[in-house]
Amino acid sequence: MSDRLTRALQQALEAAPCSTRRLAVAAEVPHSTLVRIQSGERAATLAVAEAVSVALEQWGKDCTQAARQLRQAARKQKGAR
Repeated sequence: MSDRLTRALQQALEAAPCSTRRLAVAAEVPHSTLVRIQSGERAATLAVAEAVSVALEQWGKDCTQAARQLRQAARKQKGAR
């Protein structure tokens, strides 16, 4: 199974900043589904791909916000010296 959607999801799973299990929880899809897609045993569906993309986008937003807050704290610390 090497359709475009499946391959894109496999690449997203490889690049994810977390375990497949944590991503499955965040995307609200069964871990076994992601494992089977990752191994090529199952093709990706639009629903699973969308759920995973939403979870990854949310993580990106959360990480960006955390980085911003950390940077601001570091600047304040640097200015307090």
